[in-house]
Amino acid sequence: MPASQQLRLRQILEFYLPLVLTSQMMTLSTPLINLRLSRTGDPQLEFAAFSVCFGLLVLFNAPMLVSRDVGAGLAESRPRFRRLMRHSLGIGLAISALDLFLGLSPWGATIFTEVLHSTPRVAARAQEVALGLSPLPALVGARGLFSALAMRAHRTRLLTEATAARLICLCAILFLSPIRGAVVGALALSGGILAETVWIAIRAWPLLQALPEEADFVRTEEAATRQHFTNRTIARFAMPLVVSAIAWTALRPVINGILGRTADSEAAQASFGVLHPIVLLAASALWALQATGQILVTDQRSARPFLRFGILATLLFTTLVFGLGWIPPWRDWLLREAFTLPQHLLDYVEPAMRVLFVAPLLLGLRACFKGMILATRRTGIISISAVIDVIGVLTVGTLVLHFWPAVNGAVLGILLVVTAEGIETLVIGRSVSQRYGLQRNLPVDPVEDPPSGAA
Repeated sequence: MPASQQLRLRQILEFYLPLVLTSQMMTLSTPLINLRLSRTGDPQLEFAAFSVCFGLLVLFNAPMLVSRDVGAGLAESRPRFRRLMRHSLGIGLAISALDLFLGLSPWGATIFTEVLHSTPRVAARAQEVALGLSPLPALVGARGLFSALAMRAHRTRLLTEATAARLICLCAILFLSPIRGAVVGALALSGGILAETVWIAIRAWPLLQALPEEADFVRTEEAATRQHFTNRTIARFAMPLVVSAIAWTALRPVINGILGRTADSEAAQASFGVLHPIVLLAASALWALQATGQILVTDQRSARPFLRFGILATLLFTTLVFGLGWIPPWRDWLLREAFTLPQHLLDYVEPAMRVLFVAPLLLGLRACFKGMILATRRTGIISISAVIDVIGVLTVGTLVLHFWPAVNGAVLGILLVVTAEGIETLVIGRSVSQRYGLQRNLPVDPVEDPPSGAA
């Protein structure tokens, strides 16, 4: 889209709506796994084991989670895509080896019991989950890069197709497999993402072949604004995103570690394992705002209509989550009928349901701002905000436990999520306002690359 063209609502919707469906199906995975685990003999054990292990492995896998953003920003020719894929597969296989070590080594049990303060039986089950999830790093990296090709071509429906394949495979393993316990959730997730990766690779292959060779790309007008593509180019764009992903994914094990110090650690960790996916599912459409902003926002003229759209979408889904927490029939059906929580967990979770709505409000704004920063290709502020997030969560968690040791762990978990989202929204939002001149009527074109050495 030319920089001078006004961004239309139709353009936003055509790009955004398939991503919404993709996000909804993707975040449905964990609630479906929880639904299966709620029907086991000891749901508290299975919830806690899957939640604790999944949160830790997401932290380990954090470098792979930025592959789509990196591909969308840098995969401008076939040689560049191939270089990105080589880096992704190499790092992914190394992380898979780390996941296997966690599942097979006695040190893995020590990490769960001593660092995350899980009970011994939860730690033993969590190690089984780690083995089932070990194929994910390489798969997630490859999936992200092929998905980036579809985004760059504005063919976001391909992502929806791939995610549908993932969901079908996941459900088949979850509900047809004879395997019981949290490990079936791990195997179902790995199998589903394998199906998703294969599908998007097949569908995006023609888009890869349509990319120019390097010699053709460097002669284009677009390439005139880009620096020479080297490993340093990749690092300058990707490393702040990796730092952000590590810090953001660290929040879940950090929060689980804090909840492990509450009076009833198992109930707190199990409750957070139920509540957090509910927020992510109900507000999953808001994650798509980040990718939409990264691709469609090119200057101040396109930034303003995108922000208006993003704020309206955020308010809509915030209202939905507010209803889940405050309308008793909705809340009771979700907790009693869908998740069939035992009464003691039900009593623990209900107070936290009433404050859930704050999380999607901040999540949506953060997604808008982060996408607009990615569009500038100047990503340093993202890593800064993420580090501040972790410090803020540790500080708030420590203070709450010090002054209120009997705190409801479910409420504390959501409070810590809101703390992290609030900090990042404020820090990145301020940078967006400055870079796009949103507080004054300036002709800003943030897509132009900064000079060498700029942050």
